Amino acid sequence: MWGASAVLAVFAVVLIVLLRHHDAPLKVDVPAWWFLLLFVIVQAYPLQFEFRRTTRHVLLDSIALVLGLFFLSPIQLVGSRVVAKGLMAALRRKSAIRVAFNVSSGALTTVAAVLVFRSMLPAHVSAHLAVWPAAVLAIVADDVIAAAIVTWPGYVYNRAIKLSTLWPPLAFSLSVNLVNTCLGLVTAGAISYDTANAWMIAIFMVLTLAGFRTYHQLADRHTALDRLYALAKDLGPITSDPVDLGPAILQLRELLRAPQLEIALLRESDTATVITATDEEITGHVQVRETELDEASLAIAAAARTAGQRRKAWYTRRRRTAALSPEAIAVAISVAGQPVGLLRARTSQEGGRLFDRNDLRLAEAVADQLGAALEKGRLIENLRHAATRDSLTGLANLDSLRSFLSAMLDEHSGGVVLLLDIDRFHDINDTLGHEAGDAVLMEVGRRLEDATTQGSLACRVGGDQFALVIPGSSNSDLARLAALAVKSRVDGSLRLDNVAADVRLTIGMARAPEHGEDATTVLRRAEIAMGAAKGSSNGISEWEPQMERDGSRRLYVLSGLRQALVDSDLTVEFQPKLLLGTGEVTGFEALVRWRHPELGLVSPVEFIPLAEATGLVGALTSSVLRMSLEACKRWHEQGRPVGVAVNISARSLDDPVLVGQVAALLTATGLDGRSLTLEITESSVMENPARSMEILRQLRSLGVRLSIDDFGTGYSSLHQLRGLPVHEVKIDKTFVDNIDRDGADRAVVRAVVELCESLGLVTVAEGVEQASQAYALESLGVRQVQGYFYGRPMPEADATAWLRQRPIAPAFTEQKQRG
Repeated sequence: MWGASAVLAVFAVVLIVLLRHHDAPLKVDVPAWWFLLLFVIVQAYPLQFEFRRTTRHVLLDSIALVLGLFFLSPIQLVGSRVVAKGLMAALRRKSAIRVAFNVSSGALTTVAAVLVFRSMLPAHVSAHLAVWPAAVLAIVADDVIAAAIVTWPGYVYNRAIKLSTLWPPLAFSLSVNLVNTCLGLVTAGAISYDTANAWMIAIFMVLTLAGFRTYHQLADRHTALDRLYALAKDLGPITSDPVDLGPAILQLRELLRAPQLEIALLRESDTATVITATDEEITGHVQVRETELDEASLAIAAAARTAGQRRKAWYTRRRRTAALSPEAIAVAISVAGQPVGLLRARTSQEGGRLFDRNDLRLAEAVADQLGAALEKGRLIENLRHAATRDSLTGLANLDSLRSFLSAMLDEHSGGVVLLLDIDRFHDINDTLGHEAGDAVLMEVGRRLEDATTQGSLACRVGGDQFALVIPGSSNSDLARLAALAVKSRVDGSLRLDNVAADVRLTIGMARAPEHGEDATTVLRRAEIAMGAAKGSSNGISEWEPQMERDGSRRLYVLSGLRQALVDSDLTVEFQPKLLLGTGEVTGFEALVRWRHPELGLVSPVEFIPLAEATGLVGALTSSVLRMSLEACKRWHEQGRPVGVAVNISARSLDDPVLVGQVAALLTATGLDGRSLTLEITESSVMENPARSMEILRQLRSLGVRLSIDDFGTGYSSLHQLRGLPVHEVKIDKTFVDNIDRDGADRAVVRAVVELCESLGLVTVAEGVEQASQAYALESLGVRQVQGYFYGRPMPEADATAWLRQRPIAPAFTEQKQRG
């Protein structure tokens, strides 16, 4: 560009030297500075017109040039016009290279116009009609050479000239300048007739230009307000996605009447995503690129951030958060007081529309509207995110899972659904608190998300349940491998408040569409498989049709159990307990029985876990206690003072109303607390030791006897018996089966008996079915026994008849009291 400017300047200087001795064609008494002022005025106040959706920038420079051709020498004319061009370029803050190019090109075109004009002047020079062709051709030469100079750099770089882009502005410029030439010739005639007309013409031109500009500004402001109002109505919530912003930026470009409009969305590290719309984007497409921000843009963004924090006055914010030049506008776009982008409008070519402060105010209003639309879009995105995401883990929620499954099934693509449950999660909540539980859920969510593959979806279903959907192959072996991979990634220990927690998953699998053709069915069957996985060795189970039948039976059994508790259809059978050696009866163990009207006799092994899982165990325990104590009362009234033992589940042992229920039933039947023995498993005590120990102490204070059932099958050790406030220990049947021939079982039983005797506890062996077993147990010091060898469980009537034929053992006295 500097080289081109130098070449133009050289040509201009050479031609000026050739014309240096020429004087003005007509002499008038008007100072040279008047013409300089005229050039400054016509270049400072251009006229703007809207023509075919394009802003046309019209200069009245031709009028001043015609006057200069008549009344100035070539050097004066070139100097006046060049000084005016340079001054206006500097005031408009154009770069030095632009100023140099404008000055050199202006000098060359002016000299060319002078040469054409002087070459066609008649012998007698005057502002007569005969001189008009010379003036017209001079102005045409000025326009054509100016267009050639502007086009020349493009030809140098591209080696081609597009006449389609050159001809329209040149034709428009020639048409306007011919009119201006006529006005200039008329003005020249008036001045040559009377010099005083120059001042009147200058005043008239200034007032005309000022009036026209004022009218034009008011009309533009009115149009802009209309368009801004329409924009506020049409511009709904939008996001920062370029696809969403594309239509909006085209609409904003029309509003600002900018040949080029950009929205630069601020990113980290001083970069931005720039979305650009120009005049050429007639199809409604926009350009998107990533670029670094320049210093001016960074300054505007920093000022907007500071202004938003300090709440400065509006004029201070506007002055510092926007930039204006005749060819460019930059305004910060803020959301909630923080800059999120820049709105930048630019002119695309020399002689295009120039921006002023009215355009700046309009751009600021547009930026405010755009910021409000982005904020609404952000709020809607947040609401949409909250509706589809779990608030704690950030994973997709149940609604998203169902939608994802439905879409996958609609596309007829297979997939695997893994439903995951955290084992013994309630222990973490109860022991460490809900904050620790939330930390575990977040860590499991993070591990699960890390274990996902591309295209899969990780979700939190609710509570401590998660899900993973893997689209693609629904092969059973691949599904199991995927489940194993997820389990290996998620399972493991983590530390919470310096306490190590062990996370283990149970996974139920269902394959789509083999196991269901809709999302509801697939999820339900995955949940059924997860329930079956609770009892598996590796914690993974795949849905099978048999599980569906088992699940239906469980629901049927559960429904019947609820009704049986309401109708009191449960019964109790009693198995005797005797003193080993004497055969005296010490009491009975109460065993609940239920005969379903359609299913027949339902085993306690089947319905008691259902009662524990559904919260019915409290009502079941209360019913069994009531029936057992009422039977015991009747035996006492018949002169057979024996005790009764009732099994208590882990859920009942954690129930705060248990102690009150036992106390109320003892009071109602009038029995002494020693007539009731409550049998608990060692594992149930260890689930919540602190809570269990408190309940056991309260029960013992009522006089109730406490027994550890199935001792040796749980995870407590022998020395833990010292801390339990119990009266007896029941040796599990697994140690009794081979007691007469297995030395290892004999050693275990001997150790238990010796420990219990040292602690003052009674030992009871259950499951005795042969005489040889009874002899072996007696030799080892076991005090009491029960089993089929002595009596099977029997209804109350049969137990009463059996009891009448047996001796009653004297009341047992504790051999040793323990604090």
